[in-house]
Amino acid sequence: MIGRLLNIYKVYFLISLLVSAVIILGNLSGGWVLFLMVVLAAILTPFIYELDYVLEAYVIEPDSEYSNSFKSLIKSKNYNGAFLYAHENKALSESSVFRSALTTLASFAIAFLLIFSKTNIFASTLILTFLLTTLYQQVLSFYDNSWRKWYTGFLEFTPKEVYAKIFLGIQFLIFLYFLLQVL
Repeated sequence: MIGRLLNIYKVYFLISLLVSAVIILGNLSGGWVLFLMVVLAAILTPFIYELDYVLEAYVIEPDSEYSNSFKSLIKSKNYNGAFLYAHENKALSESSVFRSALTTLASFAIAFLLIFSKTNIFASTLILTFLLTTLYQQVLSFYDNSWRKWYTGFLEFTPKEVYAKIFLGIQFLIFLYFLLQVL
């Protein structure tokens, strides 16, 4: 079970490692406190997405089959099993708070405020890692043909696939610009 969880999270931790390494290399004169804050923020970021499963189970769809199974695993303190169940049964999940275009746009707005203000590096690393993980998940959604889910609840229509890909490309460019501002 632990091996399967590590397999799920390895890409997210690699993304976190990539962002933190770039930020640390760009701020070598920052000292060990900067290093510690960057690494801590990068390690915490993959777990932000897990709040999506908790929100669905307890707030959004508390009576669904998915929610009941997830809550019973949490109640029995089988946390590994709960998150493994959540990852293996994503299709049963009705909605996704953090995997949506609205959350992506809100994250970019927060990133804009954080990057261009005098804030600590922890918050900047956290939001940049979150954004890159979101972009990675959007890319994956094109491979499994679930990209339309990113736009449900936000737009009254679903854009054509080509426009969604253009939007994704623009997001990557903005992310790179933000990352360069932190350096």
